[in-house]
Amino acid sequence: PRRITATGTSRRRIESPRTTPEKRLGSTRSYVRRGRTQAEICLQEHGIEVESPIKTMADFERFVPPDPLLPERYLGIEKMLDEFAGDKAVIVHLNDVFSLPRYLMGMQDLLMAIAMDPELVKALVELSVDINLILAKEVAARGVKIIYTGDDIAYNKGLLMSPKHFRELLYPGFQRAMSGFKELGLYVIK
Repeated sequence: PRRITATGTSRRRIESPRTTPEKRLGSTRSYVRRGRTQAEICLQEHGIEVESPIKTMADFERFVPPDPLLPERYLGIEKMLDEFAGDKAVIVHLNDVFSLPRYLMGMQDLLMAIAMDPELVKALVELSVDINLILAKEVAARGVKIIYTGDDIAYNKGLLMSPKHFRELLYPGFQRAMSGFKELGLYVIK
């Protein structure tokens, strides 16, 4: 069984003309103290898949995701909550229905599966919602009040799939995720 692994950049500093040490992300102590630029933060958080572990339903059935209940997963959030309690909001990025399936299949294969293998897509969406609801429960229990989801399912001209496919394959999971987040008392930014 495979586990999800992040494929991103190394931890070396990434500088660009717009992201110099003098123009780091915001003025919060957490980012400045770590000495990380906005580009570095984004590239580490959002790796790019080189090879995706799921191509078929058989791959999905063998797949074992990482344990969302590992306490180590929440150490950074706990530290930020301790540091900024009562002073600043700690907002956690979770996903809803599209990013995790895209990471596990790759964009091209996921878009093809939406048209050709809807049962696989439904299974991936359910997995994504299940994992993110567990993560949401854990961060809410630690004191997080706000989450945001950034799953990109559209571009400036419309959805990346037909509205029919969205309604059938993604929307039920999206409703379940948003309802679950709200039931936990979380404010959700989409």
